Amino acid sequence: MSESYVGLTKLFKFEAAHKLPEYVGKCAHLHGHSYKLKVTVTAPRSKMQASGVVVDFDIIKLAVNSAVVDVYDHKYLNDFFQMPTAENMIAQMHDDVVKALNDLGYGWVHVARLELWETDTCSAVYPVSITGAATESL
Repeated sequence: MSESYVGLTKLFKFEAAHKLPEYVGKCAHLHGHSYKLKVTVTAPRSKMQASGVVVDFDIIKLAVNSAVVDVYDHKYLNDFFQMPTAENMIAQMHDDVVKALNDLGYGWVHVARLELWETDTCSAVYPVSITGAATESL
């Protein structure tokens, strides 16, 4: 019998500015976004504590804030990324959240999915399976 897992999702928000110098169009100019980052982690139910909690949302919050929000909020993203597109940023954010959870002693928590929203209608998802990604609204 295989182990069962539970998924937990938490939403984060931050503000940042960037420009896309190689882009032809309005995004080549300095502009900002009110980003939303939706983080989904999975964990084995066998790790469930007596309180019924598998991973405390405060642990997820601590990891994501230290790896992403505190780093990029109200910052110029070109200082961190050569080309700060949502596609480039989300892959790095994923790796940084994984590292933050490991550093907190939660390496057994799997970062299953990040979704970074630049606008209310545009987001990037990471990782995505070869068969495609399901989309859902906030």
